[in-house]
Amino acid sequence: MYIEYNLTDKCNLNCKGCAAFSPLVKENNSKSLKKIKEDFKKIYELSLQGKKVTRVTIMGGEPLLHHDINGAITYIATLFNYSEIWMVTNGILIPKMNDEFFSVLKIYNVTLCISFYPNSIDYQKIYALLDKKEINFKIYGDYKKRMFYHQYLKNEYDKNYKITNKDCWYRSLFILKDNKIYPCTEIAYFDYFDEEFKGQHNIKVDEDDFIDLDKINSFEELQEAKKRISPFCGFCKGNHKDTTEWDISKRDINEWICFK
Repeated sequence: MYIEYNLTDKCNLNCKGCAAFSPLVKENNSKSLKKIKEDFKKIYELSLQGKKVTRVTIMGGEPLLHHDINGAITYIATLFNYSEIWMVTNGILIPKMNDEFFSVLKIYNVTLCISFYPNSIDYQKIYALLDKKEINFKIYGDYKKRMFYHQYLKNEYDKNYKITNKDCWYRSLFILKDNKIYPCTEIAYFDYFDEEFKGQHNIKVDEDDFIDLDKINSFEELQEAKKRISPFCGFCKGNHKDTTEWDISKRDINEWICFK
């Protein structure tokens, strides 16, 4: 079981076609520690006190924007002490982080996953700092260009979605949000897209597109529910998404949706 969890949906980059719709998020909505505990309570119980969880990936938005990043990491890593803990970040704020942050990363053996973007960020400075602090990190992305998914949603519903999307790589993920499990980022954070472009599209999310953990009573039930292919997949290109070079978002609906 690979759990992904957003500490905040806001990001300090503004990427065209962001799968989490972060350019459409208006304010930093950092989750309180109380909220984080509420979100993880049921999934922790269902996964046999975390023993069935291989990895927890702390995400965003940009997680380093969280107002209590050290407390959030400490809680999640302590709770899932059988699991790998990763955190995906664009790295921009790493040089500004305090000593406690780096101490927490070392204590809980957190791996930073640095997403590479072809802009003015001084990545070599960031990598050198992490080496100096003896922090585990991975680098995501091409050094010359960053390819992003573009126009991966379709305005017309495909009735054959169970065939065309059954092998989508997202299906191995357990995206945790509000005590619910979503099969992909696009479904979990679709409310931002819908609020921004209300009335300009036919796409929708319904109750069959996520797993309400309050209705699940065992790990086996959760695994069985996860096999279901979401109806939302009928609006998505699955593994056949178009790609484009990284660019700044203009908050244009055409960055995400194909009307043809």
